[in-house]
This record gives sequence, C-alpha cells and structure tokens, in this order.
Amino acid sequence: MTAANALTKFPPFGGVGDHDDTDMCPSGYYLVGAKIRSGSWLDQMALTCAPVDPATGATGLAKDVLPPRGGNGGGPSSGTCLPGFIIHGVGMLMTPGDRQVRLMIFNCVSTISADRHNLDLGNNAPVFPNIVQSCPAGEAVVGIRIRHGRHVNALGLICDSFEQITVKPPPEVVVVDCPESGDEVPTEWSDMLNAHNERRAEHCAPKLKWCESLAKSAQVYASQCIVGSHDKNIAPNTGENLANAYYFDQNGTPVLPALSDRDAFEQSWYCEIANYDFNNPVFVGGFTQNCQRVNGHFTQVVWKDTGFLGCGRATCEIDGHQGTQWVCRYRPAGNVNVSDPFVLSQQVHKPLQPGQECR
Repeated sequence: MTAANALTKFPPFGGVGDHDDTDMCPSGYYLVGAKIRSGSWLDQMALTCAPVDPATGATGLAKDVLPPRGGNGGGPSSGTCLPGFIIHGVGMLMTPGDRQVRLMIFNCVSTISADRHNLDLGNNAPVFPNIVQSCPAGEAVVGIRIRHGRHVNALGLICDSFEQITVKPPPEVVVVDCPESGDEVPTEWSDMLNAHNERRAEHCAPKLKWCESLAKSAQVYASQCIVGSHDKNIAPNTGENLANAYYFDQNGTPVLPALSDRDAFEQSWYCEIANYDFNNPVFVGGFTQNCQRVNGHFTQVVWKDTGFLGCGRATCEIDGHQGTQWVCRYRPAGNVNVSDPFVLSQQVHKPLQPGQECR
C-alpha cells in the first residue's frame, strides 16, 4: 500500500515543521497504536501497525514503522488498541498557535463489531480535542503524514478500505448414532452407496448400510469447503474419505457437480487399488492427484469391519475454480492398526477372480 493509492488522505493539521514525511503500515496491516516521546507536547512518534486475520478479525503481531519522526525530548511511552481493534480516526489537541501536537486520542474500533474505545497518547488535558480526523465508513487508518522537526508539529491520517469481518459461527456439532438396521438411503445418495457395495462385494466385504447422522456430519464438513484436509474434530471411531474435482463444458461454464458420485468414487478412491500389493500389504496414506502412490482411500472403502456409510457434497473453490467436494464417512473406522500386515490381510481382501466365490 502506498499513500498515492489510498482512498482518503487528510492534509496535515498543525505547524510547518522542518520535514514532511509519510509513514505507511506494511501491506495488509492497519494502525493500532504508536510509540512516542512527549512532555508538554509530542516530541517524537512512530506508527505501530498489525495485520488482521480475515477469518477471525484477530490482530496479529504488531510492528513499528521506523525511523521515528521528531526529536529526542520528553519521555518515552507507547500504547496500542485492545486485541481485535484497529484505529479509524484521531482527535488532536494542539499547543497554542497550533505549533505542535499536544495529545492524540485515537478511536479504536473492533474488527468484528461496533465496539470501540479511546487510546490516549501525549499530554492529557481536561478538554476535548478540537481537531478530529475520521476515516469514512468502510475504511481504517493505514498511515500518517507527519510534519516534524524537534517536535511533532502536524498529523494527517491516511485511510484505506477495511470491511468489518463477519465471524462464521462454529460448525454444527452432529451426534453420530447409526441404528443397527441402518437408515433409508436418500435417492440422491443411492448411487454412491451402490458403488461402495458393488466393489466391496468383489472383496468379500459385507454391504455397508446408510447412516443418516453420519451423512449429516459429512455434509456439515463438506459445506465448510476445507479442501484437502481431514476434519480435526471428527467423531471418534469414524473414517473419512475426501475427493474434489472441477470440470468445464465447451463454453467454459463449470459443470456442477463436477462428476457423478460413482465417478468420484471410482476415480478418486477405488482406483488406488493399483497402488496396493495384496501379497505384501503396506498402507500408504495421504492425498495425491490421479490416484498416484497412496492407497488409504481404497483400503477404507473395502475395509471388512466397516458397516456404515454417510456422505455429503458441496460446491467449493477447487484450485481457483468452482467445483465439487465430496466427503464420505465410515463407521466403524477402517485403516486401524495398518502397520500390521496381518491386520491388512484380514481386512483388505483380494478381489475375486472370475468363477471364485467368497468363503
């Protein structure tokens, strides 16, 4: 950010001073306070700026903009807004003749609400500031133009865009409780369940039953669009497979969903069978593209002791494109004790050859 590109620039108010400098917060930072030297007036000041987390509104580690402007008189002090607050304006009290800045009262405003508080820096006085500079709505302070010499003579705020952050509520907590007989599978998910069970039959694994509460928990996570990362708060003893894809028609319009559920299943999970050695079983977890190297999604799909399935899907941004994310969850979880080849051999069976039957 440069002063030339800023939306609002207040002309410095006060004395002429010997120097005229414009100090800006680093890009992505906002003014949260200052370090000063002062006595009867401000002798020196340096801006203190901090970044704002766009998801939570929290202010990060603050930085001072150096060098400080002014002289070395007076005593040192400093101040910053409360955490989660940034500066939207200032009231200034000047010395007689408006030669120096005597007091700054910064207007600290919450990044997520209308809450505010004052931050006073300088020589306090029992009178209100007579000079006020306030950023327009939708802006916050990102810099200050300072006229100075041996003292701080004049200040002019520089404001740029800042939209108050709306903090997303925590995701719904879904209690997973799968009835022994399973739930009726919704029509829209019958193909995904059938795709699982057809492949499981080839590996002599029992059919999965649909679990509506498991599906609801999967949908909650899918809708958060956290791509390529498992849910850290998933219920105990629950397995999870993730897939995502994007696809465009000949006009460049995103096709949604990007794949059928069966194609997402085959092309993202079951295809990993090519990476699994049934004669020397080794589990390889992780995420890759085009079913390369890993096999943990495949092993979860055909894990013999898993009995329930529930899935969700959502439209999300995938690699900068509008696409689809799938989340399928499994109870009991597969991929347990996978460092033991015997466990793998008992849970992940070879596919039947023509004419073979399950024993």
